[in-house]
Amino acid sequence: MNTTAKQTNSEQEWPPSVALFYQQRLTQFTQSILDELTALIDVRLVRTFSQLLITLLRFRHRNNGLLLSELGEHLLSARQAPAGTKRIANLLRCPHWSHTLIQKGIRAKAQTFYEQLHQQGQRVLVLWDESVMEKPETLASEDMGAVRSSKARRLKRIRPGYFNPPDGKPICVPGLEWLGILLAGTSGAPCLYEFEWWTRRGEHARQRADVLKETLSELTERFGQSVLHVFDRGYASQAWLGKLLTAKLRGLIRWQTHYHLLNQAGVSIKTWELIRGKRSVDHRLVYDAVHKCHRKTGIVYQPVRHPAYPDVPL
Repeated sequence: MNTTAKQTNSEQEWPPSVALFYQQRLTQFTQSILDELTALIDVRLVRTFSQLLITLLRFRHRNNGLLLSELGEHLLSARQAPAGTKRIANLLRCPHWSHTLIQKGIRAKAQTFYEQLHQQGQRVLVLWDESVMEKPETLASEDMGAVRSSKARRLKRIRPGYFNPPDGKPICVPGLEWLGILLAGTSGAPCLYEFEWWTRRGEHARQRADVLKETLSELTERFGQSVLHVFDRGYASQAWLGKLLTAKLRGLIRWQTHYHLLNQAGVSIKTWELIRGKRSVDHRLVYDAVHKCHRKTGIVYQPVRHPAYPDVPL
């Protein structure tokens, strides 16, 4: 009854016109991949592949669609759940295709997007992002590694009126780690270049340093120095800066506030102290996704140097 109620509410929230719009966009995005699949596998498996994508988008929730039986039920109907599960299993077991086909199709679209931005004279940005997919209830898979739970971190926040807060130690749960690469211009929507899952345990165990090194080498070989790499605070380190300088790549790194850098006088101070007391050189309205409003945000910049590379201006 609860599942039926959730599905009914979800269908009421999305008008048919909106659902049709996203279905058409999904068909356009995957058309080239479907054409290649049609030449490799049975057309019934191709139809299952297309329907499975729609099912995953409709029920993209960590508590829904975790099992093939649940996906099979949403793929067809509750009465035809075994048949739907069998269709998905036949698709996954088919030896004539693999995930590299999807990866190849996504990169081909990204290459076309890159060429279009170059023809328009826009600067191409390569956006790096990392996160984890938590599977706290899963223990059977040997490939699940230990990841820090962001949900547990949110639940541990101190709130007014509640006492005895838990300690600050991170909580680790089974899960997978992922790396996403997006291509973007100065305007318009970005384009996906790569979305890779990896784990630290099991037969397919890999290390984060190796994954990042391989991805950086591949991007350097494909785009060279014609793009600007944008990194978040997780990449702010001496080792990663050294890789960018060695490859002679242009990068924009968001440093942590307590990290020590060299100012113009050569003095090592914390990053936040570099702009203390400085007036903003420009302002812009930036949308605050947390408070659902636009905020006037200022920007200030100045030359700095890294203690490990004092001769390199940044």
